[in-house]
Amino acid sequence: MLRKLNFLTPLPSDAGYVLALVIRGERDTIAHALAERGIAVFAPPQERLRQTFRFTAISPAATRELQDALIDTSRTVID
Repeated sequence: MLRKLNFLTPLPSDAGYVLALVIRGERDTIAHALAERGIAVFAPPQERLRQTFRFTAISPAATRELQDALIDTSRTVID
C-alpha cells in the first residue's frame, strides 16, 4: 500500500516498524498531520535521516487507521 502513495517510499527492514522516506512534501508537516489523525510517528533527529519517519501498525484495525490517515494526508497536506 505504501508504494502506491506518491509521497513516501518504504525502506526495507526486518524491524517491527516501517521507516519511510518522504519523497514529496515536508517530513515534519506530514508527521504532524498524521499525529493529528492519531498516528504515532517518530521523526529521527539525525541529519542523514531528516527526510524519514517511522511508524508501526500493530493490528488490522491499526493498519486500516494508518492507511486512511496516509490517504487523507496525501489529499490534504501534500502540494
